[in-house]
Amino acid sequence: MKLRGYAVFGVLFTVALAGLAMPASAQNYKGKFTLPFEAHWGTVNLQPGDYTVSTDVIGGTPLIYVTGNGVMASIFTGPVEFRQPSDSRGQLEVTEVNGTHVITRFVAASVGRDYSFSIPKSIGGKGFVALKKAAVPVSN
Repeated sequence: MKLRGYAVFGVLFTVALAGLAMPASAQNYKGKFTLPFEAHWGTVNLQPGDYTVSTDVIGGTPLIYVTGNGVMASIFTGPVEFRQPSDSRGQLEVTEVNGTHVITRFVAASVGRDYSFSIPKSIGGKGFVALKKAAVPVSN
């Protein structure tokens, strides 16, 4: 009788784990963008050019991967907002800080994720002035 109870528990546990693993793969996103100016994304300096961006979750930590134009980088994200996936185009939000362009947000609309990034202290210092924002479209 005990063996049957363990077998049922084992099957239910396996089904529960499979259900948890499936949404993680659904969070992955891949897109392309063209950066018209130099910009900083976390600690990475991106020159103008074409790039590929993708997302992944490793050990519960969301990561952004950027490749292209001689760059291969992993970027840790700040807070992530979960939204309803949509057919809208993704985008990068670029903020000009003290004359330097900084990527402060990445919207992966098709998977319903909105990633935020802080302004590096090396750029913003103790205080900063954000002059203007621009959007760079990301196509999947």
